[in-house]
Amino acid sequence: MSGALRDIDTIPREDEYTSLEAHQQETPGSFYDAKPVLHHHVQNAVLKVSEHDLNTNAALQALRTSAGPVEVTVPRIQIWVTSDFFILWSTSAGHGIQIPYRTISLHARQQNALYLQLCLSDISQTADDDLETVELLLTPEPQGDSNPIDAAEKLFTAVSNCADLHPDPDEDDDQEHEQEPEPGTGGWITSENIQDFMDENGEFRMPEGGILGAGAGTVRTADQFEDADAGEEVDGEDATDATKWRRTS
Repeated sequence: MSGALRDIDTIPREDEYTSLEAHQQETPGSFYDAKPVLHHHVQNAVLKVSEHDLNTNAALQALRTSAGPVEVTVPRIQIWVTSDFFILWSTSAGHGIQIPYRTISLHARQQNALYLQLCLSDISQTADDDLETVELLLTPEPQGDSNPIDAAEKLFTAVSNCADLHPDPDEDDDQEHEQEPEPGTGGWITSENIQDFMDENGEFRMPEGGILGAGAGTVRTADQFEDADAGEEVDGEDATDATKWRRTS
């Protein structure tokens, strides 16, 4: 369902958007009438995508100007991270695509680049084995005195913030129908169940396994997700070229 990506023939303009700084300082009279917010703009980036993914998606094909090998590198890509869409614009081809945030099934910072996995299928009507996915790797060019990793981190943060503005519509329904957990298995301690946590002397006792349940307090550091050379073990698995594409930090 490649139609999830929308072709555009006109480059976005900054005056079409409200800057993030202005948006944070002012409260618009109407959120519905206000301009979309521009969270981040990368003037120049390099896009890497597999030849297979490129050939099976007409919208992506329009971004490049020449043929390439198995892994295609497309230079001179502008990135517009707006509250409405994630936009890629090819300066060379004079063409761009709008990517809905709900299409982005996974995004992660991979060293000095942003990794994106796009799911172009309707997951409610498509079997897992038949899902149409596309993987993109975007390396932004640092601006000013920033270093490559900082440039990638700013891009990742902006995408994360905008993706949060477009939650899966099924998430709210799932939360509404989720059963309230039993006390001591991840639920809150309230005035209504506090007696379940008191001993015969009226002293508070910690429930077995803790209040937060299994896994509470577990923190993963960025170092655990750093890219590894081929053959290096990461999370108990040998790193390969395929897994390196999906390693996050």
